[in-house]
Amino acid sequence: MQGEEKQKQEVLSMQKSGEAFVHEAKEEGSEEKERKSYGRKGKSPFLLFFVLLPFLLSGIFLYGVYRYGKNVIAERNRHNGETVVAEQDEKSGDQKENKISNSINKLKTKGELKLLFLGNDYLKSENDFFTTVQGALEEKYGGKVEWNIPELPGNATALSGYLKLQEEELSGDVIFLSFSDYDNPYTFPYYYELLLRDCQRKFPQAEILCLIGDRAFAEDRHTKDNAFVVKNLAEYYGMEVMNLAELMAKKQTDPKAFLTEREAYSGFVQRFYPNAFIEAIEKPGMEGQEDVAKSEENAQDSLKTPLNSLLEQEPYCIKISKEEFHEIGDTGLLLPREKMEALGMLEKNGILAQSLSLVPGANQGNCLVDGILTASYSMEGSSYLGIYTKEILPKGQILLLFASKEERENFHELYMLSGVPLERGLENGTALPIPEMPVEETAVAEASAEAVAESPAASQLPSSENAGAAKTEEKSAVKQEEKKTETQKQEESSSEEYIISDQGPGDVR
Repeated sequence: MQGEEKQKQEVLSMQKSGEAFVHEAKEEGSEEKERKSYGRKGKSPFLLFFVLLPFLLSGIFLYGVYRYGKNVIAERNRHNGETVVAEQDEKSGDQKENKISNSINKLKTKGELKLLFLGNDYLKSENDFFTTVQGALEEKYGGKVEWNIPELPGNATALSGYLKLQEEELSGDVIFLSFSDYDNPYTFPYYYELLLRDCQRKFPQAEILCLIGDRAFAEDRHTKDNAFVVKNLAEYYGMEVMNLAELMAKKQTDPKAFLTEREAYSGFVQRFYPNAFIEAIEKPGMEGQEDVAKSEENAQDSLKTPLNSLLEQEPYCIKISKEEFHEIGDTGLLLPREKMEALGMLEKNGILAQSLSLVPGANQGNCLVDGILTASYSMEGSSYLGIYTKEILPKGQILLLFASKEERENFHELYMLSGVPLERGLENGTALPIPEMPVEETAVAEASAEAVAESPAASQLPSSENAGAAKTEEKSAVKQEEKKTETQKQEESSSEEYIISDQGPGDVR
């Protein structure tokens, strides 16, 4: 028993000593951990400082270099600043002066500016539009601004503008060209380039502005197609384009529908378009334009090579006034061979255009060249200035017919211009009766018609006329034998009516 008690006491003492040892070991481990932890925490800030120190020193060095360089630059500018500023001010002044157009310089220095608007009915119906532009320019720059708006038909074309320049002596410091709404897209490139080149000849010192109107959004016109022609030709000849269609597209979500809202459209025009005109007048010319004024004599030499090869040969325009014609009855005007020869028209290839006022209602007319019905029209309006016939080659006479004496009285001029192959002339009328003609004129007409039929140049006429000419050649021998007899019959029967035969040239009876 005592032995067992003794063993138990030894076991208990060993357990106590083991627990004490474990407790001491734990305490020593915790103390060691705490000591190590404190050691790490104490060393961490110093380590970061030494790691970042090179970067801090580098930053301070670079900042010092930057400050030094900045001070050097500031010191240099301080010494040279007055010279630099003076040069910049002088350059800025020159640029400001160059940014003002020659037209505005003229208004400011000479106190006057002439504006020429050559175009169709576009903007002309807008009340006080042109006076608004005029008043704004005068208020801004002083001086006197004058508009010159030549009278042209409402449906005027680029050819109308060209003919107007042949009719009147026009002038202007700024020329606005507003066409393309009523132009045939097939012939418009030729006529518009013809107009631009003539403007450069006649107005060598003027600024020419080519207008693209908002009618480009209308489906019933060719304005949109022709607008590309306007832009390309204007840029080629160094002219500015004033694109009002682009302006409307920026301001309106549906320009096409907006054009039909008359009151709203008129208000839009009065609000935005005058500023567009003024800005176009203020804007200097395109780069590459010569600032040196050119005289009309050397303007031709400075023209660029035309884009249309037809214009490589100098175009001509022969003006035939009403006084050159002989009156035939109440409704006819005859241009005889001797007049044509004196005017330089005889056997000259070209087209005919005309200028006339119109009576109320339908106006009708015919053009016969050497006895051949070449053109006919039926039109309404107040006036007409434009194309009449397709390409012709007159050899004897030109006869103009009108539906009434009053319409004949309203005729002004006939023009003969260089030929345009795609031109078809006026074809919407009907044949009118030919009034009684003097015997000598009838004989001349027959002789010239026979000459047309026998001439090799007749082969240059359209195919339908060639067929008629061929038939006439077959009958030419018979006609020559019957010529005297025919003349005698005409003398005996001066009241005989003359009609156009369907057989072709030479059959005017």
